[in-house]
Amino acid sequence: MNVVPLGVVDVAYYSSHAAQYLQNLLKTVEALPFLQQVIDELSADASVGWNCQTGAMLGDDHIHAIELEIAPMHDYGDFVEAFTFEDSVSEPERVHAFALYSRIAESAEFAGVQALHDADTLAECELMALLALRKINHLKAGRTWVIQ
Repeated sequence: MNVVPLGVVDVAYYSSHAAQYLQNLLKTVEALPFLQQVIDELSADASVGWNCQTGAMLGDDHIHAIELEIAPMHDYGDFVEAFTFEDSVSEPERVHAFALYSRIAESAEFAGVQALHDADTLAECELMALLALRKINHLKAGRTWVIQ
């Protein structure tokens, strides 16, 4: 089965097998059509926030987003570090959270990184990625009224 991309902006995983992780996410979305309804409801819910964004709101600068990425995170106390999904399998004790962040084009040669959401579970992070995709794709399509 060939699964189509999720929209204008796609999700990457911090992994050498990123394409396989994305295919699994796409297949899950396809196999569970109720997820689209859940995403619709969440995108209309003003109480759903982004715990790494100012005011818990997705910024308008996301019209320039070129990619979302999910990575396992290790918290050292004074700083956090992203590491690969392969490393998280071999060292599961290092996984303190999963981070969702966006790459925003600042010029033709450079894309900055902006944290969107930290989650305790990969499932929550992937759900927030699907929600971010919906909102960013709407923003890029000129429907800014859905951005919260």
